[in-house]
This record gives sequence, structure tokens and C-alpha cells, in this order.
Amino acid sequence: MELIILGSGGANPTPKPFCQCPACKKARRLGKPYKRNGSSLFIKDINAVIDCGEDIGDSLNRRNVKKIDNLFITH
Repeated sequence: MELIILGSGGANPTPKPFCQCPACKKARRLGKPYKRNGSSLFIKDINAVIDCGEDIGDSLNRRNVKKIDNLFITH
């Protein structure tokens, strides 16, 4: 079973929209690994996403996920 971490930024991904703190500015300027999307996981064998935040589209595009058959929301 192949697991792909789509995001690990927790409830508050970095950079936050409109935020001008040093961490968010750095994430915008340098990108990965400073840019972190909200927590989500993709299970390749069954095309499943576990949890998805507001930035799931960016996460899926970054990892080239082309199909989702199952979505599990844990909370």
C-alpha cells in the first residue's frame, strides 16, 4: 500500500492568506519546505483521500493525483 502525504501543515497551513508575519513571507518567497498545506493523506491503491483542507486542490496538483474514488473525513 502506497501512502502519499499531501499536507502536514495542521489546521493552519503556511502561508496563511494575507498574513505578513516573517514565517508566511518566507514560505511565499521560498516555497517548499516552508510552504505547508493542511493535513491530508492519499492512499494510492484505492484512490482515497483522508481529510482535506481548503488547499486540497493545490496539494493534489503538486502530487499529480488524477483520480479520487473515496474521501474520508475524520473530524
